[in-house]
Amino acid sequence: MNISIDLTGEPELKELGEIVETLNDVVADRWLIVGATARDLILHYAHRLPIARKTVDLDIGVAIASWQKFDELRRGLIARGALAVPNVAHRLRLRGWSIDVVPFGGVEHDGVIAWPPRGDTEMSVLGFTEAITHATSVILPDDVIAAVASPPALLLLKLMAWDDRHHELPRHDAYDIRILLDSYSREWNVDHLYDDGDDLLQRFGYDNVLAGAALLARDARAIAERATAERIAIILEREASGDTLVLAADMSGRVEENLSLLEAVRFGFL
Repeated sequence: MNISIDLTGEPELKELGEIVETLNDVVADRWLIVGATARDLILHYAHRLPIARKTVDLDIGVAIASWQKFDELRRGLIARGALAVPNVAHRLRLRGWSIDVVPFGGVEHDGVIAWPPRGDTEMSVLGFTEAITHATSVILPDDVIAAVASPPALLLLKLMAWDDRHHELPRHDAYDIRILLDSYSREWNVDHLYDDGDDLLQRFGYDNVLAGAALLARDARAIAERATAERIAIILEREASGDTLVLAADMSGRVEENLSLLEAVRFGFL
């Protein structure tokens, strides 16, 4: 894991810490927090950026060897008080939280998992290996330690998720993409922007927001493995071209501004 963030002084994270402690006890394999909870831990609790609403959705990725291990993990959590969600094998409820478990690693083939029993429901898990390799260690109340996806890894995962499911959830992932892009020009990251992004600041006329978006994309490209990078490049070439405007329209704010952000992301990534 990379840097460590101490959030032991955040009492409202105590319940999350208890859930993470349960997961640490049950999950024998490496795992990390992704999704909105990862976003909030890094950007809101660590760096004080505002959030629109608290989330009680906990998305986790587990580097697991087999579907048998996944079943053992699921049974272990149910034995510790989690409730199964009918017809959704990867979702459980625990202490008022909805927990989505995404397996990757040994159960994937060419970056895709096919859910048992029939294998007819597929899901891309590209980006999860990079996310766990470059995770941030977050210390929650009572000294509970969780691996959490970093902003560059979240950008990879969110672009992939948006591409996979924007027809069903058009604004869900796009909203988070916009938050991530905006965050990289904020005060918490300004030293990184000016130390490592001077060429991008010049390229974008010292527009910190555009330069920050490009720097986030550059950081994401630095950790992306080949298959992930190729898929992200295809998404960005399509969505930053101005021909479709699908992602730009799904992101919050003005479409023209979002397209400029996506053009900066494409430049930084490619």
